[in-house]
Amino acid sequence: MSRQAMEKAISEAPNNALTRSITQLLEVGDQLQGDILGILPTVENADLVVTPSRIISVGRTGSIQVWRYADVKQVLFSEGRKKLFGGREFVHLFIYPLNGSIIGFQLPTWVEYEYLRRVGMLAQSACKKAQIADL
Repeated sequence: MSRQAMEKAISEAPNNALTRSITQLLEVGDQLQGDILGILPTVENADLVVTPSRIISVGRTGSIQVWRYADVKQVLFSEGRKKLFGGREFVHLFIYPLNGSIIGFQLPTWVEYEYLRRVGMLAQSACKKAQIADL
């Protein structure tokens, strides 16, 4: 089921968005149980797979990092300010682990902003829902 969810998430991403090979993302999808809300590309050579319970970073070399919403204080999508002559300043996704550190990902400006915003807000909302469910 998750391979199909990953294929759907890949197909919804703008053509120029994904920085990883589709094969690497599909391999991650094969291992996941459940739904995939979307994929956020980053400038740091990784794609962030957003699920209802965690964010998974898939790096260019195949490295994987996982942040479970239960282990973070907050996930924040930072929209960046609009530029005077069109476009936006840098857009970021921040993960605030319980240990007090901050993990920031810069999202590429060449990817459609509305897509980044939709998936970024889904990640932020999923984190809040997971924390409320844990109360």
